[in-house]
Amino acid sequence: MVKASLLVIIALSVSAFAQDGVTAEQSAEPEEVAEHSEEAESDEAEEVAEHSEEVESDEAEEVAEHSEELESEEAELDEEQTEETQPLLKAERMRFARNTITVDIALNALGIGLSQIGNLGESLFDKSWNPSSSGFGVGAQYERRINEKFGVVGRFDYVQFSLNLEQTDPSQIRVNVPGYTTRVTDAYWFEEMSTNIWSVEAQARYYPMNSFYVGGMLGFAGMAIGYEDKVNIAYDVRDWFGRLVESESIVEGAKVKPWRNYIKIGPVVGQRSAFGGPRGGFVWDTYLGYHIAFGMGDKYTNRLIETATREDKFSSDSEITNGLEDIVDALEMLFMSGPRISSSIGWRF
Repeated sequence: MVKASLLVIIALSVSAFAQDGVTAEQSAEPEEVAEHSEEAESDEAEEVAEHSEEVESDEAEEVAEHSEELESEEAELDEEQTEETQPLLKAERMRFARNTITVDIALNALGIGLSQIGNLGESLFDKSWNPSSSGFGVGAQYERRINEKFGVVGRFDYVQFSLNLEQTDPSQIRVNVPGYTTRVTDAYWFEEMSTNIWSVEAQARYYPMNSFYVGGMLGFAGMAIGYEDKVNIAYDVRDWFGRLVESESIVEGAKVKPWRNYIKIGPVVGQRSAFGGPRGGFVWDTYLGYHIAFGMGDKYTNRLIETATREDKFSSDSEITNGLEDIVDALEMLFMSGPRISSSIGWRF
């Protein structure tokens, strides 16, 4: 019995000990799992952090390399574009309006003014002589710009002027016959002085600034001064007692118009104002110059005497040249030599 009791006690002790061991092992397993989880999470975090740093470093290096490549490509592209566009830009700058055609309004105004001298002549002449005049002036020029600084100009001017006197009133005409009295019964007296001037010029211009220019002129010109008269007078000759002795008439006429040519040189300075775009537009060209004229051949009065004598139109040289020298000098100063003012408007293209 005692042995049996001891065996039972031992068995129960072993069973209890076995249960305590199982319980201890079961309680130790969660602690080991927790420790293993923490270690795994720590390792994963470190690996993730290391991988992230590696990825960020690789991305930064790739971005830096890509940026350097882009900058290098852009620099090469800029150089290529610069090399390609420089000739284009230069060509674009050269594509400005090189041609200009203008008309001189100052010369037109001069022609209009000359046409009004006949009206002023009424205060200088007897109105019964019916003074009248005509005038016309035109000037045109073409400029070709070689580049932005230099240009050449071709110019043509023409001026025509005439002054007429006409008398048809017999009471205004006197005929002198020594020893007799006279009475004019019919009269027609016409006188005309005319002037024609033409000029061809070439100018070279330098533009130190955008619109201001200086230059020189070389030209060739001609001037003709003409005189024409027509006289048709019928008159009676009577003695001291009033008796008709005879009826006479005077029919005369003369027309001479010699030319004289001139060479002209002189400086010019002016302002050329352009409106519109670089390819064309309105232009206003104003310049001031001084011309020096050299007459070719004989003086004009000598040419007139030669022509009149050859055609037997006048009775003496003094009748031909009476007051003509002053007229010629004034016309040469006005149209051939001396100061010049031009104001032209036109179009550039």
